[in-house]
Amino acid sequence: MSAPTSKAKLPSKIIALVLSLMMILTAMPLSFIASADNGSGILTLPSISDVHYVADFNRGSYNDAFMSWAHANNKHVKQMDSLLDSALAAVEEHAKQNGMKYLLLAGDLTANGELSNHEALAKRLEQFEKDTGIQVIVTNGNHDINNSNASTFMNGKEEDTMKTTPEQFKKTYKNLGWDLAYHTYTPSKGKAGMLSYSVKLDGGYRLIVMDAGKYSKDNTENQKDEHETGGNITDGLMNWILAECADAKANGETVIGMTHWDLSPQSYFQGYVLQGFVMDNWEQVSDKLADAGMHWVFTGHSHCSDISSTYSDNGESIYSIMTCSLVEFPHTFRETTFTRTGSNVKADFNVYDADCVKPITDSDGVTYEVPYRESASLNDQYYDLDLAEYVTNIVMRLINEKVVPGIKEDGSLIDYIQKSFNLDLQSMLNDLIGGGITIAGIAVFNGKNIMNLVRDISTQLEKNYLKDTTKLRDIVYNAVTALLNEPISEETSNKFASKYGFGSGDKAGTLGDAAKNVLVYMYEGNEDISDDEFMLDVLAQCDDGTLTDKLLDIIVKDLLHGVIMDELLSNIEINLETVLGLDKSSTLGGYFDYAISGILGMLGSDKSAMGIINMLLSKGIVKQYGTSVDEIVTNLRNTYIDQPRKRSVGWSLRNILGSMVTDEVPQVNGDNNVSYTYSGPVAVEATSENMRKPSEVTVTFGKDTKTQANINWYTKYSVTGTDIEIYEEGGNVKFTGKNYVDDGIDAKKITEETTRTFPGVDVGVFGIFDHALTTQRHTVKLSGLEPGVTYYYRVGDASKGWWSETGTITTADGSDKVTFIHTGDPQASSPNEYSEWYDTLAAANSLVDYDFILNTGDIVDHGNNLKQWQWALDNGAADEIMNTFFVPASGNHEGYGQNATVTNFYIDSAPEQDTTTGVYYSFDYNNIHAAVLNTNDLNDKDALTDTQIDWLKKDMNSSSAQWKFVAIHKGVYTNGTHYSDDDVTAIRGQLKTLMPELGIDVVFQGHDHVYLRTNALNDNKIASNGYKGTTIYDDGAYKTMEDPEGTIYIISGTAGSKHYPDLGDGESGKEFPTAEKIYKTEKSMFSKVVVDGDMLYFDAFTVDGTATKNVDSFAIKKTEPEYIKGDVNLDGTVNAADARLALRNAAKIENLSALSIKAGDLDGDGVITAAEARTILRVAAKLEHF
Repeated sequence: MSAPTSKAKLPSKIIALVLSLMMILTAMPLSFIASADNGSGILTLPSISDVHYVADFNRGSYNDAFMSWAHANNKHVKQMDSLLDSALAAVEEHAKQNGMKYLLLAGDLTANGELSNHEALAKRLEQFEKDTGIQVIVTNGNHDINNSNASTFMNGKEEDTMKTTPEQFKKTYKNLGWDLAYHTYTPSKGKAGMLSYSVKLDGGYRLIVMDAGKYSKDNTENQKDEHETGGNITDGLMNWILAECADAKANGETVIGMTHWDLSPQSYFQGYVLQGFVMDNWEQVSDKLADAGMHWVFTGHSHCSDISSTYSDNGESIYSIMTCSLVEFPHTFRETTFTRTGSNVKADFNVYDADCVKPITDSDGVTYEVPYRESASLNDQYYDLDLAEYVTNIVMRLINEKVVPGIKEDGSLIDYIQKSFNLDLQSMLNDLIGGGITIAGIAVFNGKNIMNLVRDISTQLEKNYLKDTTKLRDIVYNAVTALLNEPISEETSNKFASKYGFGSGDKAGTLGDAAKNVLVYMYEGNEDISDDEFMLDVLAQCDDGTLTDKLLDIIVKDLLHGVIMDELLSNIEINLETVLGLDKSSTLGGYFDYAISGILGMLGSDKSAMGIINMLLSKGIVKQYGTSVDEIVTNLRNTYIDQPRKRSVGWSLRNILGSMVTDEVPQVNGDNNVSYTYSGPVAVEATSENMRKPSEVTVTFGKDTKTQANINWYTKYSVTGTDIEIYEEGGNVKFTGKNYVDDGIDAKKITEETTRTFPGVDVGVFGIFDHALTTQRHTVKLSGLEPGVTYYYRVGDASKGWWSETGTITTADGSDKVTFIHTGDPQASSPNEYSEWYDTLAAANSLVDYDFILNTGDIVDHGNNLKQWQWALDNGAADEIMNTFFVPASGNHEGYGQNATVTNFYIDSAPEQDTTTGVYYSFDYNNIHAAVLNTNDLNDKDALTDTQIDWLKKDMNSSSAQWKFVAIHKGVYTNGTHYSDDDVTAIRGQLKTLMPELGIDVVFQGHDHVYLRTNALNDNKIASNGYKGTTIYDDGAYKTMEDPEGTIYIISGTAGSKHYPDLGDGESGKEFPTAEKIYKTEKSMFSKVVVDGDMLYFDAFTVDGTATKNVDSFAIKKTEPEYIKGDVNLDGTVNAADARLALRNAAKIENLSALSIKAGDLDGDGVITAAEARTILRVAAKLEHF
């Protein structure tokens, strides 16, 4: 038999090969089959996050200390092992169906970075890999590395244990991600980002694991090798990530990211209140990653089930896919399936309960009904939903584990407080009371004496509440219970009654009900309150200020009365003998105590702090505020917490609370069981609010108001173009989207990167949790404009096509006519509260054709608050502000910030000065000269600094303008509550004679939010010549003053929503003459000023929506004084002294009054020249005649 040929063997080889492949495939996991095709474009990734694992041996058999820690940190520790096992079991089971090959863990793998916990978790995960073939890929979270809070409870108490270094983390998890690493990142110096790596995933995907942890001194704010909450991608790491994205793109791979920190805020609360839970500089980071092709990023950190998104300027999207904590409510994990079709990538996001396959059984052997999320989780996490107990335990844990040991270490409560807050109270008291009081050489009242009393009170607090904290715990629990049980809505709260077992039944919803609802909405995701009447009503009450009022009532009732007055102050004795350093147990101390007790008894008080306070108040010690605590609180609320303030606080509450229970980004119900598709870049929304388009566009005067103007605006960090299109009216006004200026106009452009801030919690005059935003400041300095000409302009970034709306500029024409409006104090702390400012500007614009707006300060509530500046200058204000010049004075609220006025307005006519608190400057416009003062620039006597006063004198004396004005914020003549303030009184003392001396016709004021107009005053006395009949002008009749010998002071009410008490003439009438006009109103106001040659016409208006009402008017007439031509010194003759004076003025050595200049200005051109001085000398010598 001949041997078979190879051709004869071929069929049998093929059959054998096919059979072998079938056997191999049959034996292989389904996951391998499903993922084997690298070009399939389908990839399913499960993700688990924030396991916060604690190894069994570190739990200390669930001793009290460990359980206290667990409850304070919301950790389901008795269910921890089962939760992890069940989630892994679910992933394993689902993998059999959908072929999942990988499992992502997005950080915070352990409680506080304990090395032993990491090792135990890594062992469990490696076993999972071995059992299932599913490969685990981990990253670090903020808790995991260099965490000095690393602890163990194995000995029945919390004790320090070994923390984990980044090197140890990488070694521990070397088989859980790094074994798959395609590339790793090695920083050129330091350690920041060293745990970053990439993995080539099946299906044509590239996973980039981004270590943004702040755990090394090259990436921490305190420059220590100690963990911090926030995340930051260094420049070096970013360059590596971008290179990795480019490499993936070159290889045709779709990029997916994973990091612990969100790349865009899931809510306002997370992004701007909590902070540290969104990546540092998240906007820049997101833009770069999205533009590089990373559109999907798995995150954790905030323990919520949420998807957020943002778009770069180029329209590239990036989604932050947050998975909630496995060991906290709601205990879910994600499975995300990516499907690539051509250039489109679709992501299907499914969310599962951890126990969807295997039920949860705790360490006591109790098995919970599925899903554990609904059957028991909230009750276990929040003490059977007793939030008062939950809050109390957190507070008491802090007190018992931090405060009490700190007191023991530092010696006393007061010393602990001083050390904790870096205070030196005695030095502060010494500074406050100066040298104190000494009698017969004995100090009876100084910083040391008062400190003795403070220490005595501190000792009583320790004895009463901190030696044994049981009583304090009861106080805290009762107070919190009372707060939470207060009803805040007439609606019932039963949205989650059947699902989670809590609600108000048929009773009105309480503060506690709202808190529980917020917890569920925020952590579970898919926030939608459209069917929750209770929460809708709560948010509506935020909008109208009702909730603010209710919360204030609750605070007064449950905290001020219930805790402070009825408990703390009633149980503290004021032992005055301690002020003198006497011991009550000594003979002298005992006599002193006996005497003081007797005196107090006769006055109707015991020695308790509350008794003494009540006695002093009843005796009228502060009778202007009230004679009891309740009366004082009521009066203060009525005075300073008016309806606009309530609405502003309510807006801040709504901004935070609303963001926790509603979510429209990427869409409503858009967090769980939803799909999104990336199909390429989209058209992005460009608005002034998101600062892609110009924001805060303002026009200010240049040094020459006839030919110069300055335009200032802000944009987001990435919009760097400083471009302008400007055309003369009447010409070919056609905006083309390119830079253009008419011939003869010079446009000098300035672009500067700046940092602006705004608080996460904003209550107006102050805020907390400041957020920094990198912006671009743009300025265009225009020169070469024609006098009296109107120009149309728009500004923006031509390269991006993002332009402002069209505005107009009309230069001064050099005539003797000017029209402007005066406004003051539009300040507000919410966009809604600026509506009256918008109405005021719109009403003024429809009524008056004005040349500029003069605003005497307090445009915002706080000078550093970017959002307030945007509300004040954008939105409904932009139409008016972009079409006129704006002249700002610095208010005290601008002074709360730093350089606020010059940050928001470009003022190049100001002399060199420190602009931290504000700015002073002057300008000429046609026949007026005005100086704008800075009433925040004070000396140690609360008066304007000598430097500013000297500048004002020189500035005014050098002007020959027909009309002179001064603008100040702090009204020195006022019927408002500030009339007797130290600084107002001091400035009034400076200006009362100086203004008439300088020839100031009108001083425009602000600050007190009331309407007042004085008569002409000089040295606090009426100096008017009285009214000289009535002048008819522009259909109006004006009572007219003629050549008043003093200065008129005006406060034009408020152009906003905040109205302060009007005191009438009462107390203020004792300081200065009764006002010529007082008008009480709750409406916004503005004033119109028209200067027409030798006449000034003034009108004041209230505004109600679009309607205006004239509430005051008057006129001033200036008659031409007689003078002799050439008589420069106005002594009635022309002599050599006049010629000398004229020559000195021509040489700019000496300033002259307007009348003196007229006498020496022989040719009528407005200035005196050397030739004219020579002529005057020749006339004086009788060599020539005029």
